[in-house]
Amino acid sequence: MQQVAAFLRHQYSISYSPSNGAKDGKFHKLKVELVAPDGGPLTVQDQKGKKQKYQVYAREGYQAPKGGVGD
Repeated sequence: MQQVAAFLRHQYSISYSPSNGAKDGKFHKLKVELVAPDGGPLTVQDQKGKKQKYQVYAREGYQAPKGGVGD
């Protein structure tokens, strides 16, 4: 139970809205990466300085809506 509680406390949600708002009905790929402020790979450490593993769960992309007449 403690592992489940810890897992739930360390989750984040993000959202994405495309800047062009294309209503082309196509599938658009997304790539989610965690990067350090310097642009390199992110390293996560615990309070003792030990490296921690992390897992990113993300969709592969989204299906844009198909625009209709007047859109």
